[in-house]
Amino acid sequence: MDEGEKWRKRFNRERLSRLEAEKHLEEKSLVLYETNKLLKELVAKQGSQLEVEGDRFVAVFQASTDGILLMNSRGKVVEANSSICRMLGYTREMMLGMGGPRLVAGKDWRLARSAFRQVRQTGYCRYEAELVRTDGSTVPAEVVGTQVKVGSEKIIQGIIRDISKWRKAEELLRNARDEAERANEAKSLFLATMSHEIRTPLNGVIGFTDLVLNSELSGEQRENLLMVQRSGDILLNIINDILDFSRIENGKLVLESVDFEVAECVEEVLDLHAQSASTKHIDLLYSMDKDLPVTVCGDVTRVRQVLMNLISNALKFTSEGAIRVDVRGDDGMLIFVVTDSGVGFDPAKSKALFEAFTQEDASTTRKYGGTGLGLAICRSLVEKMGGEISASSEPGEGAEFRFTIPLLKGASGPTDVREAIGFFKGKRVLLIDDHEMNLLYLEKRLGMWGFDTVCRTSGSEGLKAMKEGSFDVILVDMIMPEMDGIEFAERASEVKNTPIVLLTSARLSGSLEKALDAGVRKVLFKPVRERELLKILKRSVLGTDEVCRESERVSAVGKGQQERGRLLVAEDNVINAKLAVLLLGRMGFDVAIAPNGAEAIAMLKADHGFDAVLMDMRMPVMDGLEATAKIRSGEVGEAMKGIPILGVTANVLPSDQLACMEAGMNGYLAKPLRPDEVEEAIGSLLG
Repeated sequence: MDEGEKWRKRFNRERLSRLEAEKHLEEKSLVLYETNKLLKELVAKQGSQLEVEGDRFVAVFQASTDGILLMNSRGKVVEANSSICRMLGYTREMMLGMGGPRLVAGKDWRLARSAFRQVRQTGYCRYEAELVRTDGSTVPAEVVGTQVKVGSEKIIQGIIRDISKWRKAEELLRNARDEAERANEAKSLFLATMSHEIRTPLNGVIGFTDLVLNSELSGEQRENLLMVQRSGDILLNIINDILDFSRIENGKLVLESVDFEVAECVEEVLDLHAQSASTKHIDLLYSMDKDLPVTVCGDVTRVRQVLMNLISNALKFTSEGAIRVDVRGDDGMLIFVVTDSGVGFDPAKSKALFEAFTQEDASTTRKYGGTGLGLAICRSLVEKMGGEISASSEPGEGAEFRFTIPLLKGASGPTDVREAIGFFKGKRVLLIDDHEMNLLYLEKRLGMWGFDTVCRTSGSEGLKAMKEGSFDVILVDMIMPEMDGIEFAERASEVKNTPIVLLTSARLSGSLEKALDAGVRKVLFKPVRERELLKILKRSVLGTDEVCRESERVSAVGKGQQERGRLLVAEDNVINAKLAVLLLGRMGFDVAIAPNGAEAIAMLKADHGFDAVLMDMRMPVMDGLEATAKIRSGEVGEAMKGIPILGVTANVLPSDQLACMEAGMNGYLAKPLRPDEVEEAIGSLLG
């Protein structure tokens, strides 16, 4: 191959390579062009989106009702929205570059600087401070700071909210609360004052009624006076309910925690209702779970109050039959169940019964009376003691009220009737009562003590049983058809000389005298107390602590003829002073009256022969508290510093009792005065 051919072939190859390279370059250029075109479109689109988002951010930033400041890490403002400018009166240009903490009032500078350090360290802070406006005035604001990273720079965002309205609302709420508290205090003071003013004349009404009822009266006179007495008791209960409800409503009710015997608590409550139940011929019964502890720990006063209200309520709506109290323990709770045989109620209204001023229907108040507060007070007291209360019933089938409180075991009592289980084993007792329920309860109680019981429903059947066998003791009801308990006792003495215990609801001394004359060994008032029943059975069956029937007779007649000592009564109310003279005189005391505390001190200085003082708390010139303090300080003389002083007042708040004790009084009696309460208080005072 010649040289020319070689160059020609080489030229052709290079030309073909160049053509292929140009073709490839053209193809790549086309792809690059398309890619560049797409990239430009994408950049344009993203730029548009960023512009929209930026506009949106600016719109939100400026439209926010809260002020917003953006600051750099040195605390200099780099952006401010229109709200913060309006709030403080600055323009945006004025705020840019300004130190954020310098917007805070001088008294809050330290707080602002501390918050700024906190947000830089933790990324968050919150505080309230006064911000300064351009005119020098301040605005209260809540400041919330957060830290975010933008690229390589840290930005602190402060959201500022004007809380002037909140502060004003808080002030209005605080003023309203203070006003409500002042109104509550005024209400409590008003109720206490009205209670005192009502109780003072009521003391005279009830006291003189009690005195007259113990004198010789015709049947019509006695009936009329009993109506007066019942009306006074109703009025007193209404006053007590209103005061209790007010104390509970104000949260001023304080519970105490003491050891008490449940059986004794229940018996005391039933005993207080015995006369009312006897008038309506309703039996009051109770049973105790044998596994209950002897004593429990709690507020015995409030437990007693709940039981009082529930039994009073049951008596109100029960015209015949029985009211029963059952007490048991279960799963750490002490359960009280009060069941009656009264009119019942619609079960759909059971919860509404415990609302204040609510009764089953509108006619209830007119027919049965009451304030509608009793059950509401029960609910509040039970809930405050950590328990629950409920009611169940059907119309015409009686009602059941149940309440529970925590069962806390107390220290063992000095005497436990359950220690007498099997004590009378082998002894026989005859029970006579026309009510089968009474027989069942007595049979169960005496059976626990070991008695072999024989039950009869009439006096004639009881006499027949006596002829058929011998008994160690007989328990007979007073009121029975055909033959009452006293007539049975008279006829039983002709059959056998067996100790007879009469059970009665009547409290009249004439019946007691007649029963003792008929040969009854002891009269027990219903509802029968276990401890008292056990005591008399020990005396009658076992011959221990022999009873002198003559001493029972003296107790029934009273101690009015015996001279028991001299008492000074400080009382400014003439009616109450006269009542005190008559009441204490019948108890055998020589009584002198002082119209105020100053006169009482003068009389004690002049005469050291007084054994005790009954001191009214509220009197003109000098009240009872001041007079007592002077006596205790020795102003009357060293010999009289320790004279027993019994506070007497129509005020019944716990603070009044505390005031009596702090003044140096030895005891406390609330008006209206009840003869038995006065007798017990003075007896305890004089030992």
